[in-house]
Amino acid sequence: MPSFGLTYIIGPFNYPFNLTLTPLIGAIAAGNTAILKPSESMPATSAIIKKVVEKTFDADIVTVIEGGRTENEILLAKPFDFFFFTGSPKVGKIIMKAAADHLAPVFLELGGKCPVVVFEDADIDTLVERLTFTKFLNSGQTCVAPDYLLVPESLKEKVVEKLLAKLSTDYADKSIGKVVSARQIETLAGYLTDTQGKIVAGGEYDEASRQFAATVVTDVTWDDALMKDEIFGPILPIISYTDLSTVRENIITYHEKPLAIYAFSRDTDAALDFISTIQSGDAQINDMLTHAMCPQLPFGGIGPSGMGKYHGKTSFDIYSHKRSIRTVKA
Repeated sequence: MPSFGLTYIIGPFNYPFNLTLTPLIGAIAAGNTAILKPSESMPATSAIIKKVVEKTFDADIVTVIEGGRTENEILLAKPFDFFFFTGSPKVGKIIMKAAADHLAPVFLELGGKCPVVVFEDADIDTLVERLTFTKFLNSGQTCVAPDYLLVPESLKEKVVEKLLAKLSTDYADKSIGKVVSARQIETLAGYLTDTQGKIVAGGEYDEASRQFAATVVTDVTWDDALMKDEIFGPILPIISYTDLSTVRENIITYHEKPLAIYAFSRDTDAALDFISTIQSGDAQINDMLTHAMCPQLPFGGIGPSGMGKYHGKTSFDIYSHKRSIRTVKA
């Protein structure tokens, strides 16, 4: 299987080791060479990646370039044969423009506001267990983390009660890990300052230690500051609804094509019918996150949440140039 050639892999800050080296596996397996640029926000991890790569590969097969924006701009001007980027939609557009100058293929793994839709017949205990784990894992800095929760008005009180009970026991010490930077702490705090909703749990933060408590905000509306951009932090807005059809319309109208959509219902056919009418990178029913951990499932976004799929054999496939060859006897 012919390869593309020299690939440029740009890693993110939230899972800096895994999400920098996982794309490399597919690139090398398909016969490509690679230049890696780990996130400058994680200098210690970047140094470890460089050390591991230098001990494992010859420099003409894989090379690590450390640095920030300046180094990235220099590298983006080079004629790579394939670009692989994990990060924000804003930077993703920059990567795509650079790839266009070389007419090179590009893989973008971005994000978006991933919704969780709760049906009337949902198992609330299962919902709360999986929601709290996935939302607050890595301080909410996970691309497929549930960004906001949509609950029927009739279940709102019960869901919030069980959610707060879970937080009071499992997150009693308020510490769920560090947020990437003081700047992001300010952004998250700004959401809480501007929200019209009610903070029913958490809200505390410390800029110096970059700690932000697991936070729940109820009575949020679609026009709230919390609903404008991907939160990428440990804040969970809750919106109640009375008509499932309006939920579908609002998700499509306000947050086009998220990286993932989650639905919780005992009626899996009804949940499947619901998610099948909403475009997203991937989807799950009665679970969260685990689809991204299964090597047998292709993972990736669509439109604003990215383009291309990888993981497992799919990683090999995206880095492989399928070439037709026909021979004719002389």
